[in-house]
Order: sequence, then structure tokens, then C-alpha cells
Amino acid sequence: MKISKIKLAIIAAVALFYSCNTGQIKLRKDNFSNQDILTMKLVHFPDTIFGAGQMEAIYLRDIDGKEDKPMYAQIQLKASVRYNFPNDDMQVKINGRIYNVKTSNVSGEIVTHIDANGSISQEKLFHATLHFTKEIEDALNHTDSIAYKFNLGADKPVIYTVKEDLVKKIQAFLAAKPTDQGIEEEKFF
Repeated sequence: MKISKIKLAIIAAVALFYSCNTGQIKLRKDNFSNQDILTMKLVHFPDTIFGAGQMEAIYLRDIDGKEDKPMYAQIQLKASVRYNFPNDDMQVKINGRIYNVKTSNVSGEIVTHIDANGSISQEKLFHATLHFTKEIEDALNHTDSIAYKFNLGADKPVIYTVKEDLVKKIQAFLAAKPTDQGIEEEKFF
């Protein structure tokens, strides 16, 4: 199969778009609650290309000066309209061990797209917050493999295996402190 130069350029542009500003640790100072919030955005892709799309995850850590609270992630997952909303069966596999991850704020919407030719397509966008425990954080700090599993009610669960370079970024995020060099500050309202 021959890929045209235009298709190759489009693929490269999409990859560049999704890689921009991802993996960078940022600091939000919340003056209202008097805490620092470290954030990092990563994009994960499913192991299979059928039915599920990318997962954008914004990893967050609230630091109030007394203690670091466990990491959590706000995710947006794209999937076919045949999938149901994620339920509480979300799991993460770290070095072969499976951990259950609590979810909250689960919601979703159907998005309709109309292309230049008038063709209509639909996809579901799922949103959820994943809550990691200190035990999971400890495992993340000592691993080279992470995989997320979501039960979306289809024939098979959707699995996102995290690439090795992104595993290292998650580990760097867990080790980051608000005072570290190179952390860009964002304003938080």
C-alpha cells in the first residue's frame, strides 16, 4: 500500500499537534485554597484501533505544604458510539500486577461531525477522574510498564499500554516538587 505525500504530511502534523505541550510539568498556584497543583498532560493510544480512540489524561497532584495528596487524572476518552460509559471497573496494570482504580465524575456525550462532503459521523467522548492510591504511586515509581483497562460494555475492554518514554514522564511527575527548576507556572483562578 502506497501512502501519498499529502497523507504522510497530515499524519505527521497530527502527531506533532498531539505531542506539543504534552509531558511538560506545570504549576498552578491556587491562592483560594492556598495549595500548589502540579499538572502534566499526556496522550495515550489504545492497543487496538477498532472502536476506541486516544485518551487524553491530565495528571494532577495537589500539594498543600503539609503533605502530597495522591495523584489523580482527569481523562477524556474517544470511542465509537457502540461503547457505553465507563463504569467502576477501571484497572491499571503495573509490572504485571493489577490494581483497581476508583473513578468519579464519569460523564459522556455524543459528538456529531459533518465533513466537507456532508458525510455525518458520530463518536462518544467520555470524561472521568481516576483516583490513584499511594500504593499505586509507589508501584508507578518502580516500573517500566503501565497499562490502563476500561470496561466500556463492548465485547472487549479497551486497553491503553503506556509507552516507555511516557512511563518515565509519569515517574518524573510523581517526583516533581513545586520548587523544581524548569516548571512553568500557570495562573489558576
